[in-house]
Amino acid sequence: MQKRVILTPKKSIPYTIAEWVCANLSVPESPSYFGGALVIVPTKSAGRNLRAEILGMLANRGVPGMAGLNILTLEAFVARLAADEKTASLPRRLAAWISALGQTPRLPALFRNGAPERANAFETAKELERLRGALSEKPMSFADVEAFVSSQPDPNPYEAGIWKDLSALEASYLKNLETTGYKCRYDVLRQTVQTAKSPCPKIAIAAHPDAPAFLKTLSGSLAKTAEVFVLTAACKEAKDAFDEIGRPLPDFFENLPADVSPLNASV
Repeated sequence: MQKRVILTPKKSIPYTIAEWVCANLSVPESPSYFGGALVIVPTKSAGRNLRAEILGMLANRGVPGMAGLNILTLEAFVARLAADEKTASLPRRLAAWISALGQTPRLPALFRNGAPERANAFETAKELERLRGALSEKPMSFADVEAFVSSQPDPNPYEAGIWKDLSALEASYLKNLETTGYKCRYDVLRQTVQTAKSPCPKIAIAAHPDAPAFLKTLSGSLAKTAEVFVLTAACKEAKDAFDEIGRPLPDFFENLPADVSPLNASV
């Protein structure tokens, strides 16, 4: 089960989230125990602030501490889920790209004059790695994009050719990694978010504006085996201004009138 929760900000966002956590995740019979629940926060600093607010609230009620509550960043949580996977380091991934460039000479849409010479292969490998990393947040691979572009009613031949070449290069790259016994971290990320099973009975996601797109897939996977709450701090007037993982909808904020009255203006 997945549920969106809109919280009206009070003293601060950490205070607001902490108040909800104490009210909804603690065990009624024992306010200091949270039953193994998990709160996913945007940054380590946000996690520290949230923990301090929770401890302060409990102390005000005469509760000396807390137990059974995990507070992790999204990156740390995904890393735990994929802890058993053997992922390749950046130097290994770049080496696999360089080898793939030498093994795949026919890439006419990408390289009209043939694959880059070894002197330029390193820079090309870094750009390929950067592009694949950006796509992983969707999460998608070169092959996924090629399939999407080719499935369009009237695909652009040049664009389709680019992604076809990238897909062929990607296949060679993955084969090179496989021979070393390692996996690409982006493939591990994609597989993890699509098949994740919750290690906790309840998960609260403290949403933030820059949440990666894969959080939507991950929260959907976790909701199959746990109660998942996406917490968004917003005034009631803006409750429809966020998507299902708490990211601001551009149309709402772009069209929001700005208050530039003399009292609110400064130079």
